[in-house]
Amino acid sequence: ENEEVQDISKALGCGILDKVNIKKLRYGKIAIAADADPDGFDIVCLILVLFYVLMPEIIQEGKLYWAQFPLYEVSINKKMIFAYNDEELEEIIRKNPNATYTRNKGLGEMDPDTFALAAYGEDARLLQFTIEDAEEAARILNVLLGKENEQRTEYIFNHVDFSIVDGE
Repeated sequence: ENEEVQDISKALGCGILDKVNIKKLRYGKIAIAADADPDGFDIVCLILVLFYVLMPEIIQEGKLYWAQFPLYEVSINKKMIFAYNDEELEEIIRKNPNATYTRNKGLGEMDPDTFALAAYGEDARLLQFTIEDAEEAARILNVLLGKENEQRTEYIFNHVDFSIVDGE
């Protein structure tokens, strides 16, 4: 009954749950796009799980992708390249000390030319999701959003770097 899910279902044309007919899918590839920060990653995981629960056939047929967008735009001698995370940025800066960079605020803040280059250029990153990716995302969401407090606490204490929270 969710309006957004209904919109996705209508756009794809293949139905949901027990009414999925992959032959009616209107697209050869479906790309999930979100900001390149942790909030964007959370959104990608939620949408991946939505497909896993409502339309797993799309994942099984290899039609669901993650359109990764750069976190940084780096300028080296008037040529722009992208860095998708802090480690890539550090590597580029190490190799090109005169490089300048800007951090992307989000997809909505990108100018159209940069968006097109990041989405469709030769260096665009389009990663195909597998059913195993979706199962792992669903498992983690169940731990984090489920009713088992002990599981959630264990997961958080094993996966969060608390030195960042403490300001160290």
